[in-house]
Amino acid sequence: MKLEIEIPKDDSESRTLQPIHLADLKRSGLNDETIRKAGIFSVTKNQAQQLLHRWHLPSKGYAIPYFKQDGSPLLQQNGQVYVNIKLDAPLLSGKGKQQKYLKPTGEPNALYFPPEMNQRIQNSSELLIFTEGEKKCLKAAQEGYPCIALPGVWGFKTRKGKTPGRSIPLPELDTIPMSQREIYIVFDSDLSSNPKVQQAEQALAQYLQNRGAIVYSLRLPAVLDEAKIGLDDFLIKQGKAALHVLMENARTTNNAHSKAVVSIHSTSSSLPADIADEFLIGQNFQSDRGLKLRFYREEWFRYDGQTFQPFQIPDLKSKIVEHLRAGIARGKATHSFVNNILLHLQSLCAIPSSVTLPASLTKSGWVTSPDCLTLSNGILDLHSLLRGEPATVLSPLNPSFVSMVGVPFEFNPKATCPQWRHFLEEILPNPDGRLLLKEIFGYCLTYDTSLQKFFLFEGIGANGKGVVLRILTRLLGETNVSSLPLELFGAAHDLVTTLGKLVNITSDLGELDRVAEGLLKQFTGDDYMHFNPKYRTPYSAKPTAKLIIAANVRPPFRDRSEGIWRRLVILPFPTQIPPEKQNSKLTDELTGELPGILNWAIAGAFSLRKRKHFLESKDGVLARQQFQRESNPARLFLEESCERDLTGEIPSIFLYQEYAKFCQNRGFHPLNETHFGREVRATFAQVERIRLPVQGESSRPWGYRGLKWLERDLSHQSY
Repeated sequence: MKLEIEIPKDDSESRTLQPIHLADLKRSGLNDETIRKAGIFSVTKNQAQQLLHRWHLPSKGYAIPYFKQDGSPLLQQNGQVYVNIKLDAPLLSGKGKQQKYLKPTGEPNALYFPPEMNQRIQNSSELLIFTEGEKKCLKAAQEGYPCIALPGVWGFKTRKGKTPGRSIPLPELDTIPMSQREIYIVFDSDLSSNPKVQQAEQALAQYLQNRGAIVYSLRLPAVLDEAKIGLDDFLIKQGKAALHVLMENARTTNNAHSKAVVSIHSTSSSLPADIADEFLIGQNFQSDRGLKLRFYREEWFRYDGQTFQPFQIPDLKSKIVEHLRAGIARGKATHSFVNNILLHLQSLCAIPSSVTLPASLTKSGWVTSPDCLTLSNGILDLHSLLRGEPATVLSPLNPSFVSMVGVPFEFNPKATCPQWRHFLEEILPNPDGRLLLKEIFGYCLTYDTSLQKFFLFEGIGANGKGVVLRILTRLLGETNVSSLPLELFGAAHDLVTTLGKLVNITSDLGELDRVAEGLLKQFTGDDYMHFNPKYRTPYSAKPTAKLIIAANVRPPFRDRSEGIWRRLVILPFPTQIPPEKQNSKLTDELTGELPGILNWAIAGAFSLRKRKHFLESKDGVLARQQFQRESNPARLFLEESCERDLTGEIPSIFLYQEYAKFCQNRGFHPLNETHFGREVRATFAQVERIRLPVQGESSRPWGYRGLKWLERDLSHQSY
């Protein structure tokens, strides 16, 4: 949803700014004319949230709109005005750091050009100042200096494509003449004691010199008792004459940047803790939108522009050594020293093992977002979409949202999938079956496992279920799908391979032991279970993957309780596709409809959440009932051989002997007499086990009252 905010362009500007905001601007030495031309305006908390694509902001504030060099407004990708907003109450980061200024989440860095200064900026015979912050830039321009503001000391760069750890200078810099031009870098006065800011200054100087500029670093002295001052503070308290003196001193004593370039990786400290901090900046793992390097459940992950992907420890150590070799700690690149740095990085980048991803770091801690899915054009909030809140459906990609699941295409709410629908009509002629499949696809889109179901796609070959599962895999992304066989659910370390996946797809099964069967019930129970990764510390977590079994032959479940059967949903694939109609390229053809199939799956998620349970087809329910009987030979025998009869009586020994014959004839392993007796009472709840009277006999054998034997008359049988 586009936020319509008019930027005032007349002398009524003072009426668009709250007094508190106007006073703050004037404390930076800005006069009414400068403020009016800059178009600065107050924003409510709601307006700030929409302009910034951030939620739960602490307060209102004022917005400084950005302009292109030609004076036209700079717009965000969604058409909203690009702004930097200063909040009345600073936002606290996850580390407790105050964030006074915020720019739109997901938007690239941009240069701030003060109004009516383009002609002078384009004149290479004039000096040029680079500073940090719009108010400082406006004050310098007000005093007659051509000036450009960076949104942060590293704000002259932006990320290059989706390549992790790489950045390039902002394209707007290419339009500025720099050859043989005097350029002054003027950062805040604490630069001399802040190695991180020094790194940024050196990197900017290197870039400007490579463009042919004559670069000088201006060191602002501290004034009075203030911890640090900026260019605006200096001009207010010392004036232009003092700035000219600093420039002259820089030209005569501080010409290092025009003679030699200092590496952007130069390290000013040899302490592992300091090097860890500098490593994150120097290797572009830290940004104003969040860390791009994370340590989670004893594994490292690196942000690729959409999701966090595994980053192997040897590769990370190589990066650390590369960083050390470029700085003063070059000689310390030993195994133990690198491991010490790695230990500090773990602390800086750690996500608690108890957190279930995807999640975001907020003031109150980590917040899990199971209904969010990252696509190549943004983060899709299915919860907002299903609630009909389009304004918050798609937010920009950013590393503050930590997810390992990404869909490899864009979200397009208008996309359709006609070929997919036609294919489903052929293989699932029953509309209930097609609706169930749509809801299963919708259920697999997120980590939500609250419905506690798993699925059996059954049917003899050439019925389309293979194509369906390949499309599901491509829809979710192959890295988000595991294929652990059910037989291995009981293995010591294998189950952890499903964690973080959206679905686990397995095919025809072998024999399951009781451990694997018990873990299957836990796995689909929407509760924490124990995971034991190999060579790493065990932990408890909720399983994330839905389970789909594709089989021509039903798996051999032994469960005689309702634990498995109440979780099982069967989708029969009844249609066999004749050879002349089979299309070996169908999966690739349907892949072109993935954006439309996603919308189809979202519609399935919507209907599922509205109803709160799966709509099973009649054929599927009957198939499950039959499957349950087949998986419990004792129940199958009892239902075939007996029926309820209040006056009926069957001797226990006879019933068990007949059951044993039944098992022998059909290849089943019989239960012992005690367990068989429990199954009798579970199948026929009203049955009593009593001593039966036998005519002419003094002994009274045990038997069941309330059952009738269907095959023959027992009245003259002696036991």
